[in-house]
Parts: sequence; C-alpha cells; structure tokens
Amino acid sequence: MKKLILKSMKVPPLYTQDGNGRKTKFYARLFHNSAQATWYISEIDMDSNRAFGLASINGHPFEWGYICLDELKSLRMRLGKIRLRIPAVERDTSFSPSFMSEISELQDFQTYMGY
Repeated sequence: MKKLILKSMKVPPLYTQDGNGRKTKFYARLFHNSAQATWYISEIDMDSNRAFGLASINGHPFEWGYICLDELKSLRMRLGKIRLRIPAVERDTSFSPSFMSEISELQDFQTYMGY
C-alpha cells in the first residue's frame, strides 16, 4: 500500500469546505484493489483519523460521507478464505489535489447534485 498516511499532505480540517459544491477540493484518492471502491478525501480530522469526502462502493453512485481511515487501513486482500497480509486499500499516488469540477469520474455526480 502506498500508505494511507495523509498526515504529510495538506488536507484541510473537517467542516472547512462546507457549501463549496463544485469548488470542493479533493486532496487524495483512495481505491480498493479488488472491489469497485473509490474514495475522494476533501477534509480530515487527524485526531480521530476520520475524513470527509465522496465514496463509491461496489459500483454504486458517489455519496458524501465520513470515512474511517483506520477501518480502510485494516482491510486486507483475500485469496478465497485466506486473509493475506497485503493491504486492500491504497492511495493513488498519481492523483494531485483537484477541484471536483476537474475530476472526470465525478461528472455524473455533479450533474445529479445540480452543481
């Protein structure tokens, strides 16, 4: 895993981007290696290791919500019933901070929300 360590990144604290809509800036993209799951992180509380952003799980549409980074960090890949030591969630190291309007994967969400 490209560690889920977001502490070195300059992610703003929770509630600082409320009401920004399309101007919300995302600072990290996380993804699950074998499931259809993607998380975009816009804010974080370092004390509780909880983030806020958009998530799409199992191909469902993106939704706003809180994300427990400790829980994501604990997920491991499986081979049948065998739990491997390989982390299942990684940080996309090619992602650079971007506004919602700049992320093509979020275009349908923006249209749905009326942004």
